[in-house]
Amino acid sequence: MRTKKTRHAVYNINYHLVWCPKYRKPVSFGELKTLVENTIKEVCTQRG
Repeated sequence: MRTKKTRHAVYNINYHLVWCPKYRKPVSFGELKTLVENTIKEVCTQRG
């Protein structure tokens, strides 16, 4: 991760995403899991 600088601060922001469906049922199977992972990675890459 790269460190960002402003006039009065230096910072590095990281996020940890936890996705919990209602009642914590295991719903991330095969194609859905791959689709969600790829979409999140693509958005993160676009936004830096």
